[in-house]
Amino acid sequence: MSVIDDFIYYLQLEKGLSENSLKAYQSDLYKLESYATTFEMGEIQDFDTEKVRSFLYTQSEVLSKRSIARIISSLKAFYDYLLLEEIIIVSPMDQVDSPKIVKKIPEFLELEEVNRMIESVDMEDPNFFRNTAILEMLYSCGLRVSELCDLSLNRVFLEEGFIQIIGKGNKERIVPLSDILKESIEIYLEKERDIMVSKKACTEHLFLNNRGKRISRIMVFNIVKKQAKKVGIERNVSPHSFRHSFASHMVENGADLRMVQDLLGHESILTTELYSHLNNQFIKQDILSKHPRANK
Repeated sequence: MSVIDDFIYYLQLEKGLSENSLKAYQSDLYKLESYATTFEMGEIQDFDTEKVRSFLYTQSEVLSKRSIARIISSLKAFYDYLLLEEIIIVSPMDQVDSPKIVKKIPEFLELEEVNRMIESVDMEDPNFFRNTAILEMLYSCGLRVSELCDLSLNRVFLEEGFIQIIGKGNKERIVPLSDILKESIEIYLEKERDIMVSKKACTEHLFLNNRGKRISRIMVFNIVKKQAKKVGIERNVSPHSFRHSFASHMVENGADLRMVQDLLGHESILTTELYSHLNNQFIKQDILSKHPRANK
């Protein structure tokens, strides 16, 4: 195996990263390897800081700051692994800084928009109960789309009222279920999922497609976009919009940031604090809209 393959295997085995994360690391390192081959710069494990910076410069001409920051993060992890394995004695990344990125306040849906999207699912649709349960879960639990697709039946505890999520880095968290969501899942299991499973081979996942297999990320995206378009929401709406909405509405209603952090599976409280800033922005707008000397 190549040194890149060894590194990816290490991430999979030791870090428990998801398939999507592993592919992202692999893609970044293949870019570096391709650069080294094209310009005959030797093996990437022998790169010094100057060669790494030269590579990053070529990438900065075609990629955004956010993409460059991700590549730098991948390279740092890769060369740290080489240090760990004593393949190198100094990391070329020690003198390489990531570009500063201004964190944007995430877009979210108003509660009224969420309600309209869920209520607009066509009752004549053969997947009415599944699609309704998916939208309910995205909003009620604030899940990432991959977490929803990967959720297995044996991690759904309806009587106890919670689900067990395996998130990024193979980290486990418990997310409570609302009564509305519990009822929605129960009806889906009874009315639709059993039929899907009986058609084809049984699968462990909660949400299935019409072939009785695990529902895909793309299908969930399509469900969300279809309902957004149906109720006249013109801006870009994705499954992640429901996650942002869940967090924003929780903070807006006074939920503790640490609790929201745990529910979302954020590694850092700084990520969750974005929603606090969002709430503060609304407070500021509300005050200024009512202040007698706020407007000319």
